[in-house]
Amino acid sequence: MRYVDKFTKEEIELTNKLLGQYYNPHIHKGIPLLPYFLNEWLLRTNNFEKGYTLTIDDYTNEITVRDIIASLVNEIPESLKLKINDIINPIDEKFKEVTNIVKEPLLPGLEGEDPAWWWYRLPKKLVGELKEDVESKKII
Repeated sequence: MRYVDKFTKEEIELTNKLLGQYYNPHIHKGIPLLPYFLNEWLLRTNNFEKGYTLTIDDYTNEITVRDIIASLVNEIPESLKLKINDIINPIDEKFKEVTNIVKEPLLPGLEGEDPAWWWYRLPKKLVGELKEDVESKKII
């Protein structure tokens, strides 16, 4: 798994504990969750670049992985934040490169919070059901 060698055993244990609410034993049994979610964000960003064919609902579900990473970063020591930022920043930059900004967030913020910047972005290459949804819902 990509990124697993970037973190100490203690960092993996801490982040597994904090990410435990996102643990699915059928998918994540024995998997270090932080590298898993970082890798998922990279893979999803690469998929968005190719042209995401599923629905807008599927797309919004896909980008919630970035929310998971963001919530983790709010709960960890600064030294670990720096490590994660070194990994996540280039992925975020790629995500920005392969997406366009939209006027309204794709999902509302949580309990009065403004939605994060990634909720204001759609893939540049619109194909399949996502394209149909974007056009029918007049998202852009």
